[in-house]
Amino acid sequence: MCRTTVAPSLARSGSRVRIPLPASALQRADESGAALAYWTATSRWGIPKPVKRGVADAVRRLYTERALLEHDTGSYGWRFGDVIAVTHPTPDPDKPWQGDLFRHALDRRHGRDNPIPESLALLRRHAERRAALDAARFSDPAGFSDPAGFSDPAGFSDPAGFSDPAGFSDVARLSDAARLKGAATSAGPNKHEIHAAFTVLPPLEAGENWPF
Repeated sequence: MCRTTVAPSLARSGSRVRIPLPASALQRADESGAALAYWTATSRWGIPKPVKRGVADAVRRLYTERALLEHDTGSYGWRFGDVIAVTHPTPDPDKPWQGDLFRHALDRRHGRDNPIPESLALLRRHAERRAALDAARFSDPAGFSDPAGFSDPAGFSDPAGFSDPAGFSDVARLSDAARLKGAATSAGPNKHEIHAAFTVLPPLEAGENWPF
């Protein structure tokens, strides 16, 4: 099937030349809103009926429950309810649930707290899971605030004994002390080597002295 429309560039010049546009030009559900957004942004004329009819045909073909969940979000300038309100699509007779889908899309767009129709089983299951997840998040603090024991001080503050002074600081202190002593006695003090060694030495404990 083929629809005719007016190109925005010709509409701006006042021409009434009509250019055929295949109805299959819109391949995804979100492209119906993108087409209307492009027209309103590039043309100073209102949306002509051929464009509305072409978009309405695409809406009948592409609007499903899954498409609504995927594309009808606040990140899109034209929501499904906006497209439906402008183009007035007729539900496909082979899709008895589509009329309820159109009404629900309008409810979502205008923030109406109407129940989801029973014919939209996918949307009802999605809403039930979201409600259950929200209820669990606020009513079960043990399950969400610390699900894997992240507040366990013994497990995370010192998991491998990194704060053990005998396991790390003494080894580093003795090895660097011996290196400094050898540098001072054999070839004289090397200020670059001494400076590098002191930058890695841990601080002395109370009452301790360097062993050189």
